[in-house]
Amino acid sequence: MTRRTFSRAFLVSVVLIFLSLGLFGASRLFRTPKPLSEIPVVYWSWRNDAPSGADVRAVVARGRAGALFLRAGQMDVKDGAVRRIRPAGGELPGRLPLHLVYNATPEVLFQFERIEPRKLADAILNAFAADRDRAARERATVVGLQLDIDCPTRLLGRYRETLRIVRAGLPAGYGLSITGLPTWMTSPALRDVLKETDFWMPQCYGWRIPETMTDLTPISTPDAVGQAVTRAEKLGHPYFAGIAAYGYLLHFDATGRRLSLRGDISAAEVAQSFSVRLMNRDSRFETYRAETDFVLDGLGIRAGEFLVVETPSAERFAASLESARNQGGVNLRGICVFRLPASDDATNLPLDAVATVVHGGPLPAPPPVARSRRLVHFSKFDQDALEAASKEKSR
Repeated sequence: MTRRTFSRAFLVSVVLIFLSLGLFGASRLFRTPKPLSEIPVVYWSWRNDAPSGADVRAVVARGRAGALFLRAGQMDVKDGAVRRIRPAGGELPGRLPLHLVYNATPEVLFQFERIEPRKLADAILNAFAADRDRAARERATVVGLQLDIDCPTRLLGRYRETLRIVRAGLPAGYGLSITGLPTWMTSPALRDVLKETDFWMPQCYGWRIPETMTDLTPISTPDAVGQAVTRAEKLGHPYFAGIAAYGYLLHFDATGRRLSLRGDISAAEVAQSFSVRLMNRDSRFETYRAETDFVLDGLGIRAGEFLVVETPSAERFAASLESARNQGGVNLRGICVFRLPASDDATNLPLDAVATVVHGGPLPAPPPVARSRRLVHFSKFDQDALEAASKEKSR
């Protein structure tokens, strides 16, 4: 090839690149997003027991629920053997198509690099087979398998191998999907991982967890959701945008350093305790200081430590869905609400608020806060009891 021919070819390639970029930008600029009421909505349920029949019927009737992603257990490893533990209790709901979700214990994530992909995949497939038989007995409809394995970004290639084996072992007619961490978005390996799935569910929240009280960060913001959806769209693979509808609790030591995070303790439960004092409240966070040593729902807290609770709001949830709607394109298959509203879950937005938002209606007035208490007082700090309670909660 002569220098002149090479120069022409190079210029043509540059022009084509700019034209493609321009067409992509123009398509997004002139695209009219669907009304929120026309975007499919699915729900994610992550609790020890299957949701009650009443909660499922309510979300079907009022929350536009098209499917339910149901926690079906955890993959664990012991003495080199991988097995499923903590299967879902209760009865599997029969009013919605079910995607059974399996995640991994901390021990599996710690050993992920050493566990053979075949061994992990076989354990997943065995659990899924047992759960399909159970679903048939309980007249529930299973349509897919989802993995919620938060492997380190550097090990995405190994995760792909596990997914490849799982996909090959799935019976015909069942879909395979995964959840995706925000940190995976910048990895070149993610595209190959997604090729092994029918769709995925990027978590459009939890980009950064505060390490200190001076650096409080919300679980999500509309801007963060928009950025996540934009990145997911560029990957060119079908996805449901995972939007958080719940708050979380941060536990800090007396110096303001984070000790733990919980997603199942509400502000109402903390406020009900006689062992804490409210230090600050704003539109998003409530900050409490422990006056005595106590245990709250298995969480051991010492005097002088702090509890910071982020409370969910219908306004922020609506803004997040609007951001996903505006930034989503041809690959957006719908919205996944993390988590399913339940009558006994005060950490989540109530169904009234969720239903109004997903229908695109005017936001309701905030409901009164339900008060409940799950508290054990200690007249003398009992280290053994606190450690035992924390271990029991982590199982």
